Parts: sequence; C-alpha cells; structure tokens
Amino acid sequence: MLLDTYNEEYRDIFMYYKNLIPLIDDIVQEPLIIILYDREYCLYIRNLDEFSINLKEGDRISEKTVAFASMKQDKVLTNLTPREIFGFLMKTTSIPIKKDNVIIGCLAICRSLKNQDEYHALSEQLFQNLEQITIAINNVATSVQHVAVQGDNILKEINSVKLKADNTNQVLNIIREVSNKTKLLGLNSLIESARAGEYGRGFNVVAKEIQKLSETTNDSVKSVNNIIKELVESIDNISKIYSDENTEFQNQSAVLEELSASTQELNTISKVLVEKALASIK
Repeated sequence: MLLDTYNEEYRDIFMYYKNLIPLIDDIVQEPLIIILYDREYCLYIRNLDEFSINLKEGDRISEKTVAFASMKQDKVLTNLTPREIFGFLMKTTSIPIKKDNVIIGCLAICRSLKNQDEYHALSEQLFQNLEQITIAINNVATSVQHVAVQGDNILKEINSVKLKADNTNQVLNIIREVSNKTKLLGLNSLIESARAGEYGRGFNVVAKEIQKLSETTNDSVKSVNNIIKELVESIDNISKIYSDENTEFQNQSAVLEELSASTQELNTISKVLVEKALASIK
C-alpha cells in the first residue's frame, strides 16, 4: 500500500482524508467514487457497483484529469466527463490537500449524473413531443375555424337563396292575381260578345283565347309554385343540416382552443423541466 511508504507526518494527513470518505458518503447520501492522490499517484480509490472508472491504487495520475489541474492551479476545480467516456455524464470535483501551504495531493470526488442526464433527455423529448402536439392542434384548430367560417358563408348564401325564393313567390302571386283578373275579363268579354250577337262573333274568339291563356298561366303558376315550395323545403333542410354542423364545428373549435391552451401550458412546464434538468447536470 503506497500510504505505508510515506513518513508518519504525511501518512497521517492522507489517512485523515481516507477516513473522511465514509463521512462524505453520509453527508451527500448518493453514490460517489472518491479518489485520494498524492502529487503523482493514486493512493486510494473507492469504486462502486453502480459505476466505476478504470483506475486502481498505484496508477500514475494523468495530466488530463481535473485532479492534476486542481493541484497545478492550487484551487478547487470541477468538470464534466462527457458521456462518451463512460456512457453517462460524470461530475468530478477535486480539492487540493496542503501541508504547510504546500500542495501534497488532492481528494477527487466523482458523482454520476446518469439519472440527471436521463431526466434531461426525457424532459427534452417531452418538450419536443408537446411542441409537435401543440403545432398539430393549432393546425387542426385553424382548419376547423376555417370550415366554420365557410359554413357561415354557406348559411348566408342559403338564406339568400331562400329570400329570393320568397320574392319569386310574391311575383307568382302577382301573376296569379293578374291571371285571375284576366280570366274574369275573358268571361265578361264572352258575355258581352254574346249580347252583341253577329257583331260580337270575332270578339268571342278573342275572349275565349284570353280565358285559355289565363287558365294556362294559372296552371303554370301552380306548377312553379309547387317547385318553389319544394325548393324552399330543401333549402330549409340544408340550412338546418349546415346550421347543426356549423354549431358542432364551433364547439369543436372551442374545445381545440382550450386543448391548445392546455398543451401550451404543458409545453411551458416541460420547458422549465428541461432547464432544471440541464441545470442539475452542470
């Protein structure tokens, strides 16, 4: 054991830090790898089952480590070991050990950030998924609102057609009234032509034609009136269907707006989670 090669004074200092390791565990309450170095070698390492590093007692300290840098710079240093090295992030803090204001070694404390790294990855994935869902919901909401607006326009056109049909009915009523008056006029003409005898024979023919024209016009008015009546009924049915559908679209649009607001809130929360998860591994 390398500690045995030191004189009593140095050995006592290093043993003090070695005996301090269990206390650090009790205080921190999380898995730690703790390494005790002198200026050149690893004097002691406490690896873990959960994670470990390829280092053993007696190995020379690498100049690339934070432990070497902290002794060289004479200050406490912390760095992150990239996940490419161990498959997960690891945070190492190195504390220089001094005797008579001279650095004789350091204590390196390594903490796995695997859980925090996973939390960050999950939070990031959650944020991205919610962002995509929010975009999709907003697109659907926009489409539904567009359909609802189109439905309103169609209803306006349907009502306009219905109004024109009603106006046509008014025109037909006028034609019917004129036809009835014409028929009455034709009847009066027949009576007058009969009274005129031989002199009214030509007028009699005209009077009969007037009556026929009146009857034909009246029959046509009835046919057109029936067609318009059926058309108005169809328009009413279409109007009701579109009105119901439009109401449903309006309701769906309102629901989608609420859903969009909720996902936006979740999006904000997930963004905060990402930031906190990222902060925990720094």
